[in-house]
Amino acid sequence: MTRSLFVPALLLLLAGCVTTSEDEPQPWDNDERSELHRRMGVNYFQQGQIEVAKEELELALRIDPGNSRAHLAMAQLQTRLGDLASARHHYSRAVRLD
Repeated sequence: MTRSLFVPALLLLLAGCVTTSEDEPQPWDNDERSELHRRMGVNYFQQGQIEVAKEELELALRIDPGNSRAHLAMAQLQTRLGDLASARHHYSRAVRLD
């Protein structure tokens, strides 16, 4: 009788040691990647590193053209650069998407 309980108990114990795909890190989706680059762009912009900020925001928008927050950040950056036509475009896209 004890042996008949030992085998199922052992199987349950071993089943807990198996690594499943749920335990493995999942790749980021485009929304997450775009948001990461948007945040980096905003941080660079706040530090005065305008060119790096612009590159990050452009990348965020290439990854996800529907990221309204990235459009808003790009609009603010373009305003700072004096490119009001581009700023208007990005403000407009941000409003339409939000």
